Amino acid sequence: MPTEVQQFLHAHGVTADPAALDDALAVAIREREALLRGSASEEFSEEDLEVLQRSGVELEPRYSQDEDPLTRSIAAYGALIKTALTTAALAGVIGRTPGRVRQMLLQRELYGIQPHREWLIPSFQLVDDQLLPGLARVVSRLSNEAHPLGVQNFFLLPNEDLRDADARAMSPRDWLITGGDPEAVARMAADL
Repeated sequence: MPTEVQQFLHAHGVTADPAALDDALAVAIREREALLRGSASEEFSEEDLEVLQRSGVELEPRYSQDEDPLTRSIAAYGALIKTALTTAALAGVIGRTPGRVRQMLLQRELYGIQPHREWLIPSFQLVDDQLLPGLARVVSRLSNEAHPLGVQNFFLLPNEDLRDADARAMSPRDWLITGGDPEAVARMAADL
């Protein structure tokens, strides 16, 4: 009898044994680490190395494992997925039907991603079990090509063009929550 993991893999067209996938993942991680943290000096002749070093080129790995931007991005994307809501879950929170939520996604009134064919709605779009004020206006201006982490960062990080009464930079999310003009955020979203 296949395990639950094997059933999932088979349902998605993967016939390899999970142990083989673990082995393949380990190889991929080792290769990735070699690319990111391997010594560049192994890739050049001694003559080339001398020229590069005289030119001031840094040949040693730039990042430790803890600082690796790719690893941090993978973790951030995983967190985005893990905290996102399904259409049914969001519908329950905001008091709409799942069909209406899907319609909002297709009409670009709500931002969603489909990592596995099912819509997931990142939770940064919610405040107190409601959608952010002016969200539809902003989302409609986002590029379809924008990366989910870029969209999340756009909403959550302070923007120098949005200031509170004390002249402190605000995130677009906070700007919308406090009643700021959604058009100001929508114009910025168009540039993302």
